[in-house]
Amino acid sequence: MMRAAGSCLSRARVPAAVLCAAILAACSTAARRKPEAPARAPAVPPPPANIDSIPDAVPRPEPRSAHGNPAFYDALGKRYFVLAAADGYLERGVASWYGPTFHGVSTSSGERYDMYGMTAAHKTLPLPSYARVTNLRNGRSVVVRINDRGPFVANRLIDLSYTAAAKLDMLREGTTLVEVRALIPTQPDPLSSGCMRPACARPSFSRRWRAKRPCIVYGSGPSTAWPSSTGSRSGSRPSALPMPAWRWTKELPMLRLSTAVVTALASLSALATLLAGPARAAAPIPRPPEVNARAYLLIDHFSGRVLAQQHADDRMEPASLTKLMTAYVVFKALQEGRVKLTDPVTVSEHAWRAEGSRTFVLVGTQIPLDILLKGMIVQSGNDATIALAERVGGTEPAFAQIMNEYARRIGMKSSSFENSDGLPSPGHYTTARDMALLASALIREFPQYYSLFSLKEFMWNNIRQGNRNGLLGKDPSVDGLKTGHTDSAGYCLVTSANRTGMRLVSVVMGAASVKAREEASAALLNYGYTFFETTKVKGARETVLKPRVYKSAGEFAAVGIPYDIYVTVGRGQATSIKTSARLTKEPLVAPLPAGKPVGEVTVTDATGEVVARAPLVPFAPVAEGGLWTRAVDDVALWFH
Repeated sequence: MMRAAGSCLSRARVPAAVLCAAILAACSTAARRKPEAPARAPAVPPPPANIDSIPDAVPRPEPRSAHGNPAFYDALGKRYFVLAAADGYLERGVASWYGPTFHGVSTSSGERYDMYGMTAAHKTLPLPSYARVTNLRNGRSVVVRINDRGPFVANRLIDLSYTAAAKLDMLREGTTLVEVRALIPTQPDPLSSGCMRPACARPSFSRRWRAKRPCIVYGSGPSTAWPSSTGSRSGSRPSALPMPAWRWTKELPMLRLSTAVVTALASLSALATLLAGPARAAAPIPRPPEVNARAYLLIDHFSGRVLAQQHADDRMEPASLTKLMTAYVVFKALQEGRVKLTDPVTVSEHAWRAEGSRTFVLVGTQIPLDILLKGMIVQSGNDATIALAERVGGTEPAFAQIMNEYARRIGMKSSSFENSDGLPSPGHYTTARDMALLASALIREFPQYYSLFSLKEFMWNNIRQGNRNGLLGKDPSVDGLKTGHTDSAGYCLVTSANRTGMRLVSVVMGAASVKAREEASAALLNYGYTFFETTKVKGARETVLKPRVYKSAGEFAAVGIPYDIYVTVGRGQATSIKTSARLTKEPLVAPLPAGKPVGEVTVTDATGEVVARAPLVPFAPVAEGGLWTRAVDDVALWFH
């Protein structure tokens, strides 16, 4: 960052030498060009005579948009989590731009894209947000308003409007390396108050500093003309445009460097890149296998990454996959001590008369709860399932209400349950994605009961009852979960497998036969294990930073992540994963409660794409120091 040291003067005005950065910039003498006639008339007005005169976006308080701000969303097979707030966001990456092709098209926030506005698209910042974008190759900087989602191409960080890209002088290249710093309307822009700013207003320091401190002016060269390329999100390269010049204010002599010098510097940079050696190219990952099912989904259990999907959000009849939700509710009751495995459960006539598959329990008999659990999970007995529902919920309709509430808490947004066994009902439905969320929740929250799903058979009432999940006997890595079938739902199977510590969950719904659902599940699992790998990047409560905490007794405090971070990447690419940590509440001042986020850990893959984030939190409360410590740190904070 090109931030002059003179912008950090202390409150006490301690005399110090001002550190002035020598800024190298290229100057183009090309004359203004006339707009080239496009192949077809654009549905946009021509560019203004001086596009650099278009002002930057001005941050102002705005309500969070009703559109484009879900908790998370999926795009091109990747899941993105929208940030709760933009405070402290700072990231470096590749910027691209989009122009006339998208002019007037509705954005994710519902607004129309204006190529002459100072706007941008970002994958995770809240809509709307404001950010300062700095071109790290020439130092130019603009402020944009983020009102769209994207870009979803490889390593791109932000998509800029045509005007923002022109003011950053990146239209010719199509992409450039930038720094994106979120701006909060109620807080000062840390760069606008320093040397780097869009206009050459004099700094608000005493006269003695002005003569020594240069000011960089943006957009002072020839105005840009209409490019022959419209620009696109795929990073197309428009034709060359005049390069706006940089100059110093009249307080210093004019500084202009020849393009030969700049070219030489660029060549040296390229040579350094070559000497560093080429990055290992990622192995190609083919499309998922074609399977005979109405819907399917394959995810990694630990990272949550979706590896394959088809119609994963379409409503489907769950059939006996419903019993996974029933098991979740019963496990919760066991975990909270409301019932015990040894509790006798009386079989009602309603349970005894249940249609479909049965565990062969008799009306009026009392059966231990753990036997009924096995009857439901292994044999898929509807009679055992209803008996469990009545024991935990009082009645089956009341139990269904509990099922729906827990489903909501898990995040199952597209499911509705009207019974405990899964028999067809108009308001009884789910999706493959919701079933994957439920399966992962069962594995994560109830490891003490998960082994029930791997039982191949059990004996009750002198009847041997076998598990209907045929993969348990064919693939030693498969250890659960549940089958399902009705004439209208087709053949369904939710499966989990664990190979060398990598756990996958597959969901297949609406297959044509038992064989088809097992073959589809096996094909998806083999695809995931063949082309992907999951690695644990950071462990829970692992110390990441030990920052200074002002006014604290201990001066420094350990901060880390509260849970494990797992990342799934293409097989062979785990060594390319990079992590970075930053504080978002700097400077840290005591007291600090344990568990309160003060920063963030970011994980990127080989392409530079952010694949995981986690908060940085203090592991223990940080108490205030004594009176002397607080007084000394008060003075130190003036110079921070």
